[in-house]
Amino acid sequence: MMPTINIGKSGVTENTINEIAKQLDRHGTVRVKLLTAAGERKALMERITSELNAKVVSSIGFVMVLEKA
Repeated sequence: MMPTINIGKSGVTENTINEIAKQLDRHGTVRVKLLTAAGERKALMERITSELNAKVVSSIGFVMVLEKA
């Protein structure tokens, strides 16, 4: 399964949050790839999950799978 959202050097933006939210509503789960230039992986994951009320199902390296909480 390919990542459906890639987060690059711009980090987590409002547009990124909105797109992840749309994908979660549509599919229930979404796969997100964080590029190394995006910043601190754990901080980004915490921000995304708290803003979207989602939970991390799987996290391997810089790829995480989110689902609706």
